[in-house]
Amino acid sequence: MDGMRVRFEIKNLHLRVGNVTRDSQSYVLFTAFDDSNNEIVLELTHEQAGFLEDQFYEANSRYEQRISPDQQPGPNTFFNESLANPHDQGNDQISN
Repeated sequence: MDGMRVRFEIKNLHLRVGNVTRDSQSYVLFTAFDDSNNEIVLELTHEQAGFLEDQFYEANSRYEQRISPDQQPGPNTFFNESLANPHDQGNDQISN
């Protein structure tokens, strides 16, 4: 198979991001889950995570400019910090 295309439509999606270090390897674990404990886990390199961070920042900047053209975009902050806690990722060593 040359490729696979998948689309998920999940309601009430929660996101969690954490740095994981295991056996001298480090990566970013990006987890999306719903209220029924269905989850999608992406293991990203730090380069991929940096690219994704830039994409989120640009998308939020465009949104903020559209809703309030006279205001500058705000700082990078979590909208709901309770969803940003990576400390329940199992036995992996996780640091913020």
